[in-house]
Amino acid sequence: MLLICALASGFIITAHPGLRGPGKYCGVIVFDRWDPCFLLSGHFITYISDGVKNELRPYIGKAMQLDTLEVSQPQNPGDAPQKALPS
Repeated sequence: MLLICALASGFIITAHPGLRGPGKYCGVIVFDRWDPCFLLSGHFITYISDGVKNELRPYIGKAMQLDTLEVSQPQNPGDAPQKALPS
């Protein structure tokens, strides 16, 4: 039992939050009432930059895959907002 607890705590200690980089992301395009754009994928909320969100307006509520070239994720404790720029 002690060995199982030690192994489990070792896995917990080495767990890192997911840093997201450029690549392909799948989800549903959503705009809220204040006009920010999101890509919702499960429990991930990816903010879309203001520079490209107007290109995504025809796809509101539709599932799609974005091939991002640049991702900005500030380093802070907690779930950081992410901005994805589709290619």
